[in-house]
Amino acid sequence: MTGRRLLPALHEVGLPFCLDFGHAHLNGVLEEFLAAGKPLHVHLHDNDGSGDAHQALGSGKIDYLRVLSLLPRNASRIVEVQALEAYDESVRFMAEAEKRSQERGEVLRQRSAASRADMPGTAI
Repeated sequence: MTGRRLLPALHEVGLPFCLDFGHAHLNGVLEEFLAAGKPLHVHLHDNDGSGDAHQALGSGKIDYLRVLSLLPRNASRIVEVQALEAYDESVRFMAEAEKRSQERGEVLRQRSAASRADMPGTAI
């Protein structure tokens, strides 16, 4: 069953879901599951697409800078890596990704405010 069919069925009966990024990436369904629903809980680890390596975030082929921004704010996040060093690296990566996301959000807010200010008759 694909994410587009499974997630509406879960939603229908009030069941949230857990999304394992590494496993979904290996199966080629990460984008599909992110587009189809909002996970309550996520397992975060990276891989190169050929095996379940549980690498540090940002060290494999998952575009974490982009996909982390697609997660609901209230989704709990668990880092699932093999080594303590990979955990530390993943935490640093997530902090940097959050900082970049906030900076991007501020730039977008500024652009939006500037656009509204340029529109005649628009209150800010």
